Amino acid sequence: MFRLCAILFLLTTSPLSAQVIEVSEDDRIQPAGIQNGDYFGASVALDGDVAVISEIQPNAGVPSGSVHVFRRTGGVWVEEQEILGLNSLARFGETVAVDGNVLVVEQSGALGPAGAAHVFRFNGTNWQFEALLSPPPAVTSSFPKAISVQGNTIAVGEYFRDQSAGEVSIFEFDGAVWNYTELLVPADRSTGDQFGASVLFDGDFLFIGATGDRDFGSVQGSVYVYQHNGISWVEVAELHSSDGEVGNSFGLELAARGEILVVGAPTSDSGGAADAGAAYVFRDFGSGFTEEQKLTAADAPLMGSFGAAVETDGQRILIGSPGRTGPAGFWYGRIDVYGFDGSEWVADRFLQNSDGSDFDQLGDSIAFDGTRVLSTLPGYDATVTSFQPDGAVNVYELESEFVRGDCNGSGGIDVADPVFLLDSLFTSGIPVLCDDACDGNDDGGVNLADAISLLSALFAGGTPPPAPNSCGGDPTADALGCAEFSICP
Repeated sequence: MFRLCAILFLLTTSPLSAQVIEVSEDDRIQPAGIQNGDYFGASVALDGDVAVISEIQPNAGVPSGSVHVFRRTGGVWVEEQEILGLNSLARFGETVAVDGNVLVVEQSGALGPAGAAHVFRFNGTNWQFEALLSPPPAVTSSFPKAISVQGNTIAVGEYFRDQSAGEVSIFEFDGAVWNYTELLVPADRSTGDQFGASVLFDGDFLFIGATGDRDFGSVQGSVYVYQHNGISWVEVAELHSSDGEVGNSFGLELAARGEILVVGAPTSDSGGAADAGAAYVFRDFGSGFTEEQKLTAADAPLMGSFGAAVETDGQRILIGSPGRTGPAGFWYGRIDVYGFDGSEWVADRFLQNSDGSDFDQLGDSIAFDGTRVLSTLPGYDATVTSFQPDGAVNVYELESEFVRGDCNGSGGIDVADPVFLLDSLFTSGIPVLCDDACDGNDDGGVNLADAISLLSALFAGGTPPPAPNSCGGDPTADALGCAEFSICP
């Protein structure tokens, strides 16, 4: 009781502080027969229980690449099919995208400078080739450089087009074939804009990065927002960073869900460190997207490339830093996870590789579905003397089952739970491993109110903690997660 009183006394003198925890992978994906030099993990895409992972330089010695499709069955990732590139002079799998039964694979450098986008469809048994999307006649740019698929629509960015002014091609599936339907070019496009460096569908919106945009006289980059009006895609906005940093690759990476848009700027010189990287968060308040916050790594590491990969489910934001250095000073990598506390985005954990080493480049490509994170490690198992990596993909489960109110994970709810929470918040700083379990009043935050709520339920006849009251998932959508809760499966 004395310890509890002491903690309560400190409430008036000690500020709340966020705890950032380290999370290691729950699983790792590698294909059977992987060898040094395979470079498995060039790009990754995720849709439900289907993961698509490419390797762009197979051990056979030709740079044609291949794509591996894995399906999660009974909690185990099983390789379903390997799709081989058709042209030994191209990099098949530079980028991959999947939505439902449709898979799109970028092949750059095919047949000279131009490339192509390959479309495959799952027929219930395997993935079959369906179409080869080629650039319009007379286009000699490197097609494509960015791809996105949503239902029966595919967007292909080709930022080298017209002296790197760039453009985006739209293809629609009519039930039988894929048709080239639209060419998107902004009204203010100019040489070097690199419009189409990134493309991303999210509902009725299509976001397009233009990393070389010079609207204000220097290369600051921009993101164009298109909206579908039922007939075609119409430009509705152009977004810039509020600080106008030059040469930060603003727009190179995009992630969006609902009202949240995240824009990666991996060459930002944040904190005075060259290419430390940054990411910008925009929110649609009903009248358009407005910048809400700029995210940077707390330590702003040199060449960290924070923002080289970005993902969001609208509640959390994931930022990859593949250039973050390890013990030997090379690309170790990390993924920072942010949640929204009601006023700002706050980092509450970072994802690491349990046996990480230099060259891993964790966070180079990320896929996220709201609970599960897949990240490539294209340099995994490389050495300083021989850079011939196997490559791998790590799997992180952000949402473990939990019991609300059992803050210390002991298997029961008692006075030790609010004491543990108060101790973590105000004295010891011991990190909370399951925020959801400690969110005793289910208001989407972990703070003093949760301890008061638990104490009231235990000793003053207050309302018991909301569901789940036995091992289960969080029925409430919020920015919290549960990294570890050992008593639940």
